[in-house]
Amino acid sequence: MHHQLLDTDAALAPLLQAAQETVTTSAAVSTLRALVLKIIQEPDIFVGLDEIKQVLLPALQQSGADGEKILRTLDLFSYGTCQDYHKDPSLYLPLSAPHIFKLRQLTVLSTVQQACLAKRNVVTLLEFQQALLLQQQQPPLENEAALAQEVVISCIYQRVIAAQLCQKTASLIISSRNGPPCRARDVAPHQVATLLQQVQQWQGRLIATNIELGQDQHQVLTALETHRLFCQQAADRMKKAEANGSSNSNSSLTGQVRQQSAWAEAVAGDAMDLSGSGHGHTAGSSRRQKRSRGGWSGVGGFGAFQP
Repeated sequence: MHHQLLDTDAALAPLLQAAQETVTTSAAVSTLRALVLKIIQEPDIFVGLDEIKQVLLPALQQSGADGEKILRTLDLFSYGTCQDYHKDPSLYLPLSAPHIFKLRQLTVLSTVQQACLAKRNVVTLLEFQQALLLQQQQPPLENEAALAQEVVISCIYQRVIAAQLCQKTASLIISSRNGPPCRARDVAPHQVATLLQQVQQWQGRLIATNIELGQDQHQVLTALETHRLFCQQAADRMKKAEANGSSNSNSSLTGQVRQQSAWAEAVAGDAMDLSGSGHGHTAGSSRRQKRSRGGWSGVGGFGAFQP
């Protein structure tokens, strides 16, 4: 079944406009704080908070310690997790229950992303419990597993991740058959260099794969053209032999054409594999398919593998 992940652009547009209007009117820091607290708990906003930050940055940089705390809070909800928050909650704005739940959803999203990068398509509920730091909550929670499951299910229903929850194995099975398995979060500044390096590596592998496929396709097309010329010459010779009444030459040429046609059918099967218009079963096509899969593995951040 086709799935479509949540599109946050429509929900983000009016918030960006509100942020720009707030900065234009030179609003007080209390107004900026209230705006940010409203934005970070929006149910349809899981990405794009870095854009909000860039709009508010000039005003917040002039707001002293309060402005710094607001900026750290925006960073937390852009690319941070529950682990970052619980290291020192005093560094951030006071968070309400809806804010904490949203941060837990974002932490689930980050956990799924890390699993995808590690080429894993299964994440256990225990891993989510550890990522959410539920065992460190005060007062202690009655059922940590149930709460972790609630957060994961909310991410599925809000189309932040494409996955199925398996009650039998107490795990999340990530799906990427019909598109990306999850929404991508904002990128932390210290991760930019690493991501650029990965993109360059993927680009190099893609170029190498395209070159290899192009060479194979050229060889197949050349072989097919050779076969076409042979058949044309054979047909001309057969017509000439018929005109001369030579049955022996006719029989010999027919056998040559039959052998050449059998060879051409195998070559045509490879050509169909290269063009994507058929499903060949030759050893050569299998090797090319394996090379293609290897060349693409890990591409696209989070939608590169098939469970």
